[in-house]
Amino acid sequence: MHDVQKQYKALTNLTKTTDLGSQAIAEKLERLCSEAAKFAAEELTIEEVNSKVPGKRYGVLRRPSDGKRSRPINLDRYNALLAEDFLKSKGLADIEDLEANERSCLLYSMVMSFCAANDILKSGDKKSPGTFFEIFVGHLFSAKYDLNPMKHIQVLNLDADSKLPTDFIFDLGPEKSKIHLPIKLSTRERVVQVWAHQRVLDGVFGTERFKGVLVILAETNYQGKDNSVVEVCLPQQWAVYQMFIARMFRVYYLDVPEKYRSLSKQYPFIQVRDFADFFDEADKIVGPPEAP
Repeated sequence: MHDVQKQYKALTNLTKTTDLGSQAIAEKLERLCSEAAKFAAEELTIEEVNSKVPGKRYGVLRRPSDGKRSRPINLDRYNALLAEDFLKSKGLADIEDLEANERSCLLYSMVMSFCAANDILKSGDKKSPGTFFEIFVGHLFSAKYDLNPMKHIQVLNLDADSKLPTDFIFDLGPEKSKIHLPIKLSTRERVVQVWAHQRVLDGVFGTERFKGVLVILAETNYQGKDNSVVEVCLPQQWAVYQMFIARMFRVYYLDVPEKYRSLSKQYPFIQVRDFADFFDEADKIVGPPEAP
């Protein structure tokens, strides 16, 4: 078993017994991301592909010994050496101190190093990258708010004991908004569930009691027939969900599709931003509603 896989197993085992925002989880994440970045930098090569996404360059990481390839990677954001060097001298708690662009590249490089390494070391494994990304984002939120999240919440039902399963719920007390935090590698499958869960929370607890914050890695899709990458986006469907189901307060991406970023400029004004921005507006998320 490769060191990357050993560190991933150690991380997932620790999450079963330790608070998500703990220093112990931070150290396991740092070790895993460091091993993945080292593997990517030393054993994999970058192969540029035909990008059909305007303004973005994409490639894949490839292992020369057997030709195995990773998922698409945004070449203008990815730097394995940046992640490896940062983690040698600093830790996840220091990310907030970085300038926004460097913070954005670092977060993306950490996540994609693991996802790419896993693609090559464990072909066909779709579960591990999603679990890793959930732990990674969940830890950053937990550490920022100094609070361990819940995985479900009790909802009103007169005839049965009903719980709504979610990725994470953060309850910061009666003076602040609570956070509904779904986390996804992409939104092509069942994204309407995010808005449906928000609708249930709004109906049971009142509008704005829970701020919906969706965090997504990317919307890229590799097409082998012409060695190309496209972004699969459904902005009109998102607008319908935002108008008629519920309102998500923020949507964060580590690789923001421009088709979604532009939704903030037109009704119903879905605020789609870079995940690096979270650290600058964390207080706004749990604070009073924004002025019109």
